[in-house]
Amino acid sequence: MHIPKKYFQDRSILLLLSMNTFLALFNSVLVLLWLDSRRGEGYIVRYWSNRRLDDSSYGNAFEVLSFVALAAFILFFHAALSIKIYAARRHFATAILGFGLLLLVLMAMVILNFLINLQ
Repeated sequence: MHIPKKYFQDRSILLLLSMNTFLALFNSVLVLLWLDSRRGEGYIVRYWSNRRLDDSSYGNAFEVLSFVALAAFILFFHAALSIKIYAARRHFATAILGFGLLLLVLMAMVILNFLINLQ
């Protein structure tokens, strides 16, 4: 993949990339601190509030680690897509990184915090 010459010289791109990287690492550390090897199948991985009172799906640590993989996928996918489109449309590349940031914030602050607090 060809990286445009001015891609890493653009301050807004660097700011968004660094914020995305920080949030992906924050999500990963948060999930890794949440894990407990003695727990077994005691992690809530899905929760539906509109069904029954306690309609949750429980999973093991491997399923919880999928949140780390999702954060890494979001980071790398949005960065690669931004690099590809930067030469044609700089503003679209910035918007793509902004949407990645929004998605990581949603995952970190809302979903993971909610699942951790349900435990």
